[in-house]
Amino acid sequence: MSTKAKAPPVVVRSRNLSEYRLTKKHQAIFQRWKDMRAYMKLANREPQCVRLSPADYKDIDAAVCAQSEGVFSLATVKYEGVPVLSAELSPQESLLS
Repeated sequence: MSTKAKAPPVVVRSRNLSEYRLTKKHQAIFQRWKDMRAYMKLANREPQCVRLSPADYKDIDAAVCAQSEGVFSLATVKYEGVPVLSAELSPQESLLS
């Protein structure tokens, strides 16, 4: 029997979410967002943010925190230049409505 040592997890020090390793499910979510953005560009519009379900937001946030060793969270990184937000309204956002 031979045992291979696993390589240490890669530490990511980037504010760009596309450099983090995400599950196929989460990659598919961002691919749908890219498709929507391309469709919006036909009407000369740009999305202001990426909105995720609360469960997906928590999962991706955990992955970002783990891969950056707690340096970054999903609130501090951007995906293709736009912030990633949860579908739940924050207290600040509810005051703006």
